[in-house]
Amino acid sequence: MRDRPAVRSPGAVATRFALVVLVLAALLAPASVAAAPRPGESCPDTTPAPGASVVVCGEGGPDVGGGTVNIGGLLPIIAGVGIGAALVLVAAFLVLRRRAAGPVTPADPGEWWTCRNCGRNNVIGSPRCYACGAWQA
Repeated sequence: MRDRPAVRSPGAVATRFALVVLVLAALLAPASVAAAPRPGESCPDTTPAPGASVVVCGEGGPDVGGGTVNIGGLLPIIAGVGIGAALVLVAAFLVLRRRAAGPVTPADPGEWWTCRNCGRNNVIGSPRCYACGAWQA
C-alpha cells in the first residue's frame, strides 16, 4: 500500500472534461432536432389582404423589427465550441507534458541512499524506498 496521497494528473482531468462535454453534446443533439419545426406543424398561411395590419401567428406587427432566438440552432454551435475546447485542452496537455523537465536530481551523489531490497536510489531524508516501500536500513 502506498503512503502517497492520490493526485489527479492533468491528463485525467482533461479526459474527464472531454467525456463530460461529449455526453452533454450527445444529450443536447436530440433537443436541437426536436426544436426544429416539423412539416405540417407550422402556422397555417393566413396572409392578410394588402394594406391590412394583422398579426399572423404571433409574429409581431408590420412595424416590429425584433425576433426570437432559435435555441435549437445554437445548440450545435455550443456543442462544437465545447468539443473544440476539450480538444485544445488535451492537445495542450500533450504538448506541455512532453516539454516538462525531468525530475530534479540532487547535485551531490552523497545525497542518495540505495535500497537493500531493489537497489533503487532514494533521496536522503526519505524513510522508505519509493520503488518497493522497504524501510531504510
